[in-house]
Amino acid sequence: MIEDSPTDNAIVPEDKNKQLALPSEMIQRGLELAIQIEQKHGITPIPIKSECKEYSVRCYSAIMEWLKKDDGSYTLTEADKAMTNLPIYLALSIDSTGIHISCATKNLNSAGIEGNEDRYRLLNTFNSLSSFTIPFTSFGLFYTLTHGMDETLSTPGGLFSRLGREAMKNLSFRMAPAKEKGYRGRATKDANPFFNIDRDCVETVIIYVAVLDDTNVDQGLIANDSPLKLSLVVIDQNGKDGLIASRELYHAILEAQELNANQKIYVHVDELYRNIPANISQEKKWAQWEYIFRGKSFKEKGRIEGVSLHPNDGKLFFIINLHTDNDGAVTKTKQIALSVEDAHTVALGEKEGSFLLDNTKWICLGKTYAFTGTVFLHGRFDKELSSTDFRDLVIIKAKLSDIVEQ
Repeated sequence: MIEDSPTDNAIVPEDKNKQLALPSEMIQRGLELAIQIEQKHGITPIPIKSECKEYSVRCYSAIMEWLKKDDGSYTLTEADKAMTNLPIYLALSIDSTGIHISCATKNLNSAGIEGNEDRYRLLNTFNSLSSFTIPFTSFGLFYTLTHGMDETLSTPGGLFSRLGREAMKNLSFRMAPAKEKGYRGRATKDANPFFNIDRDCVETVIIYVAVLDDTNVDQGLIANDSPLKLSLVVIDQNGKDGLIASRELYHAILEAQELNANQKIYVHVDELYRNIPANISQEKKWAQWEYIFRGKSFKEKGRIEGVSLHPNDGKLFFIINLHTDNDGAVTKTKQIALSVEDAHTVALGEKEGSFLLDNTKWICLGKTYAFTGTVFLHGRFDKELSSTDFRDLVIIKAKLSDIVEQ
């Protein structure tokens, strides 16, 4: 939100409609105070509705990389190389699909605005000036607290007394948990005892691994070459930090993310295969693929064309053909390996290609079934599938009840 910058500081306007006009900051502070009073007295809080709006944002970016831990798993850590040391100015909005980001076009009176379009191209996965969306399922959300240096520290004998007051203006404190990317949850005094509402600016921290191209909404998720971290502060027309607006932005993203988490979103088969690393030996790329897709919900309809039985390990895979539309013209066929978790016994039926699972469900090759499940792994990493002709298939885990004949 761009903060109001009235030319007249008078509270009562000069016009004759006798309405009271208050600065937006005073209104917001008054609402927050009213809510705190109501909560103390056990009164139901008044909900504050925030309409969809566009924020002018100053962004600092950083490249993240996958670091292999002793247990063989991977964690994200900030790389030594920086994308750019200068800020990137963005226009940002939020809706039910995610965070929409575009290059700032407004005439912001901010230092370093020159060359902003070139820096934005580095940020945009598609190396263009087009806008893009970070879906809620593709980023982690944190926040840090920042505030300017106390001028008393530059007084004689102070910690930074040699810097002088002008140099102090370029310095700030940043507070975040030790060895963490930032705080989580709501940015309030009750939730975070370090938070000072009159002093601290809430800096939104987003670490994202995939985006959607706004110019091709049907393309699906596209993984970044490397995960990126964005540190965002809302600014006014003069480039100054907006304390209230920055806090509002963080909470707007948090609330939209929480709402989105309650809605089941299904990943598409094309997204799974499109983002498989071109070089299959790149462990870090596979770690990123798993980070994006593993555990995501999957729903499709397809024809069962094969079966891979591994009775010694209690595993059963159905090989399913899925027919996907390619721009409404050409139909492509992709296969997945459906792993049935609760199929303990398998019996052959009298009819060729028929199987009876756990004496309860018949499965027939060549028939079409609708099913739901969760993305699990790629076949090359499963010791059973890796030794078969189906090693290059994505594994979807499902239960018997998830498979319905059409």
